[in-house]
Amino acid sequence: SGYYELPLNAVMIPFHSFAAHNIGHLIWDDFLPIYTLLSMFAMIDEETQNKGESDRIVLVLMRSILEEHNGKGLWASCEGNINAPGNCKIMLDKFLHLMGADKSTFSTTRDFNLSIDAGDKVAKSKYVCAAKGAAGIGMLTDHGTKLHGWFKKDYDYSHNIGRGATLYGFRNFLMNNVGLDVKSVDQISPPYKIVFQQYSSRASGVRSLNFKEQINAVKREFDKEIKKKEIIVETYTFSEHPIEEQMQITSKTSILITACGGGAVTAMFLPKGAGLIMYYNDVNKGEKQGTNGKTPAHLDWDFLNNAAYLRTHWMPISTRKSPTDLNVFLNLVRNEIETISHH
Repeated sequence: SGYYELPLNAVMIPFHSFAAHNIGHLIWDDFLPIYTLLSMFAMIDEETQNKGESDRIVLVLMRSILEEHNGKGLWASCEGNINAPGNCKIMLDKFLHLMGADKSTFSTTRDFNLSIDAGDKVAKSKYVCAAKGAAGIGMLTDHGTKLHGWFKKDYDYSHNIGRGATLYGFRNFLMNNVGLDVKSVDQISPPYKIVFQQYSSRASGVRSLNFKEQINAVKREFDKEIKKKEIIVETYTFSEHPIEEQMQITSKTSILITACGGGAVTAMFLPKGAGLIMYYNDVNKGEKQGTNGKTPAHLDWDFLNNAAYLRTHWMPISTRKSPTDLNVFLNLVRNEIETISHH
């Protein structure tokens, strides 16, 4: 009999995760829809999150585990394959703080455990209630019922049209949660920093790029500006850096060059008005069964093309080393520098 009550500033959120073992899916298929849901019901905004610790909302997240009748996990869920559950836990433990959530209060419907600190520390009831709760994130992901850009039908319509302000608010929410000052970040000034994100994708070969030709071309083209320290060129393998450091580097970047895929999620932390050059897989080499090598994979195009605070451009991977493509790339970089400098 009886029940325990969560603090009044707590919001209980049951959710079904979509492939949280992948950083891109975790951020855009779990965290983004949870943020959108809270925003829709006016449970979270910049004003509430700038309040003192006792007034800030506390997210109590519980991952729902749904099993099919044959005992296997649902497709693309954390239980969908043999390795995913452990990897999901690793990723959630590592990145929950981006949502301002404490991993000590996170649980699943399978391993829920109630710990009592008061009195004899023995639970008198198995029931816990919250004054506020929110659920239902399915169509609030970055792609809805579509996939991420592997198939032709993924380009039939734009799921994120009109969501520019929400995507920008989500980016600011995550940055605030790790202590980054959004207002200072969104002021791009010289020297303009061009960053190459190397090996952003774990996919072997096709999207795992070092951008050697592009780096050399930029250094030759902007040699005078680099010597005058008007332009800075940097290269990073972001997987070697903590997420907070990745966010900090990206937030001070004027132009980011990367390849599409899960690792490119860091691009969302670029400052307002920054340029993003995405290299996409235009010649599928067996990365995704069923595409028959015919569909250029502009992965996550729906999010990035509708993130209105960025200017996103797409370049093909297969011809990236050709003189024509390198020339287009350099013209694009120069145009971005000129555009940014006149803001």
